[in-house]
Amino acid sequence: MKKAAIAVCEKDADYVRSLLNYILEIKENDLEVFGFSKEEEYLRAREKKKFDILLFGEGFFQKSEDYRHTDHAIYLSEGMVYPKEESLPVLYKYQPADSLIRGIYQCMGNVIYRQESQKNFLKDKEMVVIYSPSSQKLQTPFSLATAEALSARKKVLYLNFSICRGFCKCAGIEKKMDMGDLFYLIREGETEFLSKLQGSIYTLGAFSVIPPPENPEHYMEWTGEEVNCFFSWLLKKTDYEVLIVDMGCMIPGFFQILEQCRWIWLLGERENKRDFGIEEMRGLFQKRNEKLNQKVKEIFLSGEQISGEEMYRVEELYVGEMGNCVRELLEEVDQLGDRMDTESYFRRDEFGRGK
Repeated sequence: MKKAAIAVCEKDADYVRSLLNYILEIKENDLEVFGFSKEEEYLRAREKKKFDILLFGEGFFQKSEDYRHTDHAIYLSEGMVYPKEESLPVLYKYQPADSLIRGIYQCMGNVIYRQESQKNFLKDKEMVVIYSPSSQKLQTPFSLATAEALSARKKVLYLNFSICRGFCKCAGIEKKMDMGDLFYLIREGETEFLSKLQGSIYTLGAFSVIPPPENPEHYMEWTGEEVNCFFSWLLKKTDYEVLIVDMGCMIPGFFQILEQCRWIWLLGERENKRDFGIEEMRGLFQKRNEKLNQKVKEIFLSGEQISGEEMYRVEELYVGEMGNCVRELLEEVDQLGDRMDTESYFRRDEFGRGK
């Protein structure tokens, strides 16, 4: 896939250098980025190089006004937006770098992902579904610790399907887009979905996150086909190697998702007590598809408790009792032998079209 070329034009050379280093570290596979602290340098470079996106700061252009006629220009503001820049997309200069990058994707996503649909990343993908029939309150901390542990060796995307559990507040995420926005974009088609996808992805610990919809009624509005498209495009059209699905509720297409994942981890609270929820789930699996029970691992959590008012500190989860549980589980999983190839489970007639 051809990388999108971005010209960052800002008089503050230190700011340009820091932003370039961050983008190159985080988005080197998607973006080709060039920095300029002087107008003359940019104008000379433009004669030899075509830039897809122009990100320019306040007062950068003094001699040339061609930027106003550039198709994909973004104004980098320090707080004021002057009349001649009012018609342009605006991003504020002093914000976290990851927020700035999400803003770039949101403004110019179609440019960045115009060739994404031609790329197929399906090979060697894995998906793990974590679900608690009894709504185990440690399900999300456990899922986050799992994502952090796997991110040491894989590129991980964590998906949260919870209902009014305060996830974004506990995770310290100030979101502008979430799962609900993405499902609306599914109805606009694959290209539109992929073009805006990065705008809804946030960083937590060493992995990426798509937060749940703010309005839980969205779950009821989704169709099984839309859910299937969502997971299909994430698996086939992104370079994430592992999807961690924190399944806080049964969404449309629930069993089709389970049929395509590598592992189903069912959480309970006390190992020495019967968990009727897990027993009922296994019964459903037996009726629906007996092979689902072969993917199930029952996990019983106890010990440290995390209240809904406490922040999720991923690094602390990873090094604490929760992390120990995850590491033991992953070691056990690794010892089970040959890994399941997601591609062999990816049946287009079921998963791609939502049958």
